[in-house]
Amino acid sequence: MKINKYVLNSCITALALSILLVAFFIVLKVGSTKKIKPVDTKKETADQITISFDSAGGSTVKDIKINKNDSLKLPTVTKDGYKFLGWYLDDTKVSDKTKFIKDTKLKAKWEKEQEEVKTFTVSFNAKGGTAVSSITVNCDEELKLPKSPTKEGYDFVSWVDKNDTPILDGALLACHDITLYANWKEKEQVKTFTVSFDSKGGSTVSSVNVICDNSLKLPPAPTREGFEFIGWVDQNGKSILDGTKFTCEDVTLYASWKEIEKEEPKEEPKEEEETKEEDEEKKDSE
Repeated sequence: MKINKYVLNSCITALALSILLVAFFIVLKVGSTKKIKPVDTKKETADQITISFDSAGGSTVKDIKINKNDSLKLPTVTKDGYKFLGWYLDDTKVSDKTKFIKDTKLKAKWEKEQEEVKTFTVSFNAKGGTAVSSITVNCDEELKLPKSPTKEGYDFVSWVDKNDTPILDGALLACHDITLYANWKEKEQVKTFTVSFDSKGGSTVSSVNVICDNSLKLPPAPTREGFEFIGWVDQNGKSILDGTKFTCEDVTLYASWKEIEKEEPKEEPKEEEETKEEDEEKKDSE
């Protein structure tokens, strides 16, 4: 019987593949039954420690794991209104060179930043009055006005801004430089007139100034030897009393006098003559 070569080759190939497949499964089975040695993670965990951070109100920082006796790059934190002074372990400051041997919790230390005080300048234009120095005012603080200026013939009313708005003591101004201007009111001129006194030979009486529309306040009466003061009269002889009102013009008043009558002294009998007469009468009777 003659064998076909093609069929023979196919059989040989199939047998070879079968042998290889059986060998693969045998190797796989042997490998699956062989125990794999586990990784020793305990050693790795034992050699690591955890560094945690208390930012004391600052930005959050995550824990960091490092190996024992290692140092680490310390993180930076921020906190509004504060300056970061560093990380501390109790009262000791740690640095990037500090080495750690166990789990450690570090705490941030802060210093309150000094707030910058914003100010503005208030200048004063006295408008012809006495000079007033400029002042510096803290923003958001009430204005404390300086002593008011003076100006001859005027009364100071108030300070005003460029829009003529009155600015009073205690005002809260916007935080920018400003110039205030003096507001003045002209004083009313007080009109007066002079009352002169002619004492007509009596003691001198000084003239007085009287405000127009005001009543006259007469001075003390003059004196004159041998005369009694009756009163003051105007040029027409009209009696002028205390409290009289005049028109607003100068006037002269005159003293009115009454001569004091002198009494003649009466003669009294002399005592010596009376005694002599009595002695003579006594002798005659004897």
